Amino acid sequence: MTGLVPAVARIPGAHTHATTLIRQWTADHTPRIIEGRDIGTAVIPTARVELYRTTTPEIPAQRRTLQNGTAGDEQGLASIHSRHEADTSRSTAPLKPAHDAVITDTSTLTIDEVVRRVVATCRERGHAAT
Repeated sequence: MTGLVPAVARIPGAHTHATTLIRQWTADHTPRIIEGRDIGTAVIPTARVELYRTTTPEIPAQRRTLQNGTAGDEQGLASIHSRHEADTSRSTAPLKPAHDAVITDTSTLTIDEVVRRVVATCRERGHAAT
């Protein structure tokens, strides 16, 4: 499924429809946390808290290896690089941080450390994250 996302994201009609559905859902569900590669720049650019997570390509390659039960290899790393290039260079909603996003490199952070940073950012911006 992950491999299909960049191809579908390049289709303006598909992206527009998905954006509409997400916006409709968020209007009815508060508070909400939404994750996606263009949520803060294209889907909900007026979000009160926008976070942008970065990492070295090796980290998601290792995660995929663990999830898929396969041995890590250069092909997996190449796939990560390819996806990143496709996402950052597409004409419709390219991957980039929102102008007001808090950018965090999670390469060396534990999950607990990432969660603490997210909660702290939400609190700093007036949200009672728990």
